[in-house]
Amino acid sequence: MRLDNKVMRGVARAVLPATVRRIIKTGLALGVPPKFLPLRGGRRVRATVPMGDLGSIDPRWAGIYSPNYGDEEVHKFIHRQFLEDASTYVELYQNVEYWKYLVGRGLEQAEVGSPSPLVLDLGSGGGNSVFPLLDLIPRASIVASDLSLPLLKILKDYMEERYAERSFAVAQLNAEEIFFADSQFDLVVGRAILHHLFSPEKTLAECARVLKPGGSALFFEPFEAGHQVLALTLRSILERDRRRCGDEEPIEPAVVRFFEALCQDWEVRKGEDKSAPQYLQIDDKWLFTLDYFERVAREAGFREVAVSPIQLGPHLFSEKVDALLRIGLQMTAAVLPRWAFRCLTVADRAFTEEARRHLVFEGIVVLRKGKS
Repeated sequence: MRLDNKVMRGVARAVLPATVRRIIKTGLALGVPPKFLPLRGGRRVRATVPMGDLGSIDPRWAGIYSPNYGDEEVHKFIHRQFLEDASTYVELYQNVEYWKYLVGRGLEQAEVGSPSPLVLDLGSGGGNSVFPLLDLIPRASIVASDLSLPLLKILKDYMEERYAERSFAVAQLNAEEIFFADSQFDLVVGRAILHHLFSPEKTLAECARVLKPGGSALFFEPFEAGHQVLALTLRSILERDRRRCGDEEPIEPAVVRFFEALCQDWEVRKGEDKSAPQYLQIDDKWLFTLDYFERVAREAGFREVAVSPIQLGPHLFSEKVDALLRIGLQMTAAVLPRWAFRCLTVADRAFTEEARRHLVFEGIVVLRKGKS
């Protein structure tokens, strides 16, 4: 399933001007917005700040609810591809069927108890996790959220077209400061959002706060272990390419540069200190560890932490490289010389099935809050 082109046409390349946001703040246009978020169908979610429909200021954003975010805060937390290039971003990365499979796996582990749960989706973007949630939990009420108004506009228009009978709301939200009152949601979902944030621990603490006792949070995130083992493998391949014998086929220069960039990216993203100025310009900031989630989640108030690898199987490394080449260069692993591909198959065979479960590239993270 892909979003119709007409849904994405006409999305403006801007967040609201600061002057308009001051009008919202002072209440000149909206009066005093209520401290709740209304969902289609009559359900309400209590908020900790006044919530206003931005359509009262600009009809382009009608049906999107927001507190008061200034341009500086929006641009601090999200990059151009989620704002000015929102339509292009959705076209490139929308893959609802794949995410329906992953969200389904996650829901099996999260064990949502209520037949009609209230669900908060963080970093909803173009809807890769929102649409699966609507399909997989037919009686759920969904609050879809993001900081990017252009992305929310695309998402809202599509939801109104395809899911008009469902209970949902669309809200502008900073995931590090969730403005909803305590203990309201049965489930919080974040599709590949935490590794973009400066302080994921703030988001996890906020998730624990807004979840009901016994509620669950579900995330899909990249991990350090698998990526760093692959980085060692790629560096070994690149070193052999530099020292190859005269009759050995070389790796294409574009692939060499791509592998070098991947290794550098993964090096920057490991570790927990993100205070260096370079992280202001980096969209993907984190590669997580299991220890990080266990420690931070328990500090936030979660009782159980479980991480399961998304990728498994006997061809872990060769299939990962193939996927990376497809995404990054529109190539496949077939572009590699035979000797280089054999290096990947050696890495594939080096680990037992049990060991591969600990070499997580991307993982499904389930956090459960205690029932009392």
